Amino acid sequence: QTAFRRARRLRAHEEQTARQLRGSLRDREEALRVVQRDGRMLRFATDELRDDRDLALVAVRQSAYAIQWVSENLRSDREIVLTAAKQKGIALEWAGTELRSDPEIVLEAVKENGEMLWCAAKELRADRAIVLVAVRQRGSALNFASEVLRLDRTLVLEAVKQDGEVLRDVSVGLRADREVVLAAVAQNADAMMWADTALVEDRAFVLEALRRNGQALEFTSEVLRADREVVLTAVCQTGDALQWASEALQGEEAVVHEAVLQSGNALQFASETLRGNRDLVLGAVMQCGDALQFASAGLSADRNLVLEAVRQEGIALQWAAESLKGDREVVQEAVRHCGEALQYGSVALRGERDLVMDAVRENGYAMRFTPQELRAERQFVLEALQQCASGTVADVLEAVSWELCTDPELDLEAWRREDFEGLTRNALGMDCEVARANPFAVRGSSARVCSVSEVVWKDTGLHCRASIGLSGMEVSGVFPDSATWGDLGRWLRQQQEGDGCYIHMVFHSHDRPVSPFDAHNPLMDIASEFAEASARAAPASATPAASAAASTPELAPVRAASRSRSPARGHERDRDDCAALLANGPQHPPIGVLRFSADRVLVALPIESSRSRSRSR
Repeated sequence: QTAFRRARRLRAHEEQTARQLRGSLRDREEALRVVQRDGRMLRFATDELRDDRDLALVAVRQSAYAIQWVSENLRSDREIVLTAAKQKGIALEWAGTELRSDPEIVLEAVKENGEMLWCAAKELRADRAIVLVAVRQRGSALNFASEVLRLDRTLVLEAVKQDGEVLRDVSVGLRADREVVLAAVAQNADAMMWADTALVEDRAFVLEALRRNGQALEFTSEVLRADREVVLTAVCQTGDALQWASEALQGEEAVVHEAVLQSGNALQFASETLRGNRDLVLGAVMQCGDALQFASAGLSADRNLVLEAVRQEGIALQWAAESLKGDREVVQEAVRHCGEALQYGSVALRGERDLVMDAVRENGYAMRFTPQELRAERQFVLEALQQCASGTVADVLEAVSWELCTDPELDLEAWRREDFEGLTRNALGMDCEVARANPFAVRGSSARVCSVSEVVWKDTGLHCRASIGLSGMEVSGVFPDSATWGDLGRWLRQQQEGDGCYIHMVFHSHDRPVSPFDAHNPLMDIASEFAEASARAAPASATPAASAAASTPELAPVRAASRSRSPARGHERDRDDCAALLANGPQHPPIGVLRFSADRVLVALPIESSRSRSRSR
């Protein structure tokens, strides 16, 4: 319910934002450029542009969902609707009434989403060929077919093969059809409850159904659930079917043995006596280490049994007896398979460096279960960063102290391991010579940082100078007065060797957080900001630390500092959020980051240190 309410609030916020921005896209050339990257941006175009056939066609080719924002006129355009329906069947929902009677369009829609049959005209819902395609894609589409076709045995058989629950809605006669019911049960055991009573009481039929899906035992009669052969058939197919067996059979060793071979967790449905049977428990933990939790108290202290369990699943250490949680060999075996199992080891073992390093090699998250003195030891943290599992560097950094998070050597090691580039500044405000640990970069991406160090207006235009990547390759170019930040980002991307997925464009001395719509802002504005920053930095001393400190502007109120000419005035709230984030965090110079790719512009909040990675995200 909480997730649902959160999703509903998010949806409401998105709709409110869309209403505020509707009609903000007025220029046709700009609209064409935007919808080529994301067809759904057509929603922000004016009514006149949404009635432009060529523009609408470009939008739906890029995203079928764009059809919901084209004009009413164009929803009756056959080419536009057919193009959208081939991509997403749901496009049929927004098609004009006359096009819902077009067999080709409806056929393309149900190929992609069978349930779109409900949008088709009445005569097409009685077309056997179209309904057959629909039910093969999604069995529940049978509910939208005509009454006559819902009685068609072949169509029903195809539907239940795709979705067994469809058996609930078919005719009484077909619920007594052995082949139809068996196909439905094989797909979904719940179909057994809608089968004809005579079939459910037929022992031969039940045996055949259980060979296809053991969970169907739940819907059989009490007599059959006490039948040894019937239960054995079920547990041999699905071990968890043991829960539906009679109490007597749950206490029979042969039946339970077959069940735990299929599913170790089926041990929980065995009788108390058999849960203390060492051979049975050993078979269960060899299939699923977590089954140790269902063993009797005495067996959780059996060293060999626990060792076998943690070899299967390291996290099973939590179910071991307290005495074994202090056994070094047992704990070491557990953390080698699951680093997080370290939290269940004894306090003494959690402080052993070799054991902790084994856990961190498997999962850097284990770092947070080590004693505070180890997490504050610089050399140990460096070793952990060097040896931790790929993709868990951030987890190691989040577990250590603030002072170590801002250590340049550790920051650089984090960057090397994660293979992403970024830019941070240490607590003294000194410029980093290399791009390090950008918490907003895509983990494992090939993105490079492009640091724009100068934007100066001259008679010949706007002169920009930047360095690319860790190599610091210098590039420079001249742009017309009308150029935008987006133009600069695309140009910088073209300068890269290898043309990576993304770049991270950083404006030095930029005095405010970046808005999601700043890609459209004029470069002329940033040129004036560079000039102001240079004027403020002029009185600074010659030392690098003092120079950096002098060039660091105070964080002014975002709306006052912003000179954005973006039409998205309703998004000043985003800038306020950025300002609040900086105000609550450590006082580092705000550095705005725009991320450009070939087909979209993504934007990050101002970069902060690794410590605040989770909160910033």
